[in-house]
Formats: sequence, C-alpha cells, structure tokens
Amino acid sequence: MHLIKFCSYGFFRINTAYFQFDVHYVQKKAKYLLSYWYSKFCSPLTKSIFNMKISKEDIPVTMQSPDTIMRALPNYGGMTVCFNELPKGTDFTPLLKGLENNSCHCPHWGYVLEGSIRCIYDDGSEETVEAGDVFYWPSGHTAIVKDDVKMIDFSPTKEFNEVIAHVGKMMAESS
Repeated sequence: MHLIKFCSYGFFRINTAYFQFDVHYVQKKAKYLLSYWYSKFCSPLTKSIFNMKISKEDIPVTMQSPDTIMRALPNYGGMTVCFNELPKGTDFTPLLKGLENNSCHCPHWGYVLEGSIRCIYDDGSEETVEAGDVFYWPSGHTAIVKDDVKMIDFSPTKEFNEVIAHVGKMMAESS
C-alpha cells in the first residue's frame, strides 16, 4: 500500500497521513479511463493526436486524380488539417451550388506553398493568395485555382465535414 492524496483535476500526489488505497487498482482504473476517453474523443485517424507534429505523408488521401491530391486529417486539435495539390483552372463554385449563397460556409486559415488561388467572397470582393502568403477565408466564399497550387489549410472540423459531404454529393451527381 502507498500513501497517496487524490488531488483535484484527477492528479495524484504522494503525501503523508491522508488515505490509503491500492496503487495497482488506481493504475488499472486510470488506464481504463484513458482508453475510454481516447475512444470517445479521438478518431482512429488521429492516433498521432498525442504527437505535436505530423508529416504530409501521414495525412490520409481523401481525393486523388491525375492532377489533384487532397489530404485531410480531421479532429487534429478540433480542426481539420488539409494539404491540397490542385491544378490550374480548378473551380469550386459548381460544387458549392445548393449551400447557402452557393458558397463555402466553412472558414479556413492557411498557407500557400506554391502557385496561386483566387478567393471570391459573397459580397463580390476578390483576392488572390500566392506562394508565401498566409490567408484567412471567412465563411461565405468560393475559390478558383489560378496557377497549380500546393497549400495547407486548417478548418473547424464540424463545418468542414458539412461542406465536404455536400461536395461529395455534387461530385457523385455529376459523374
């Protein structure tokens, strides 16, 4: 038996003259609670959630064609991280038809590694982000690739999944 004080927030602290219990029981219970938490709050794709980094190759490919590679890792700190390689001329506008204002309602934060992409907002304003630019696209936009682009972006998982589900449906209908 060991002398341990149970502190707030679930941490244990060795102390004297508090209460006693079996350490093996505590270890077993902690292991159970950790596995329960992991199964409830971590997707199978986010086993690296306990690592603070991930390589591009470890992000699952969600769509691939001869000129396009889209990788997405959901629930990475509450966000979906994407690494996209898209060819010149890719236009997201037709895929967003049917969403509110026929535009993407998911905000994105990102960085363009190569190429350029034009973002068109619901209010009619436009901007082009190019290699080396950090960007924020608020809700209510579409995009058209100007030059072959490689980019990384981060989006809230819930909104991202809603838009991607719609895009998948539109792609299935068009093929």
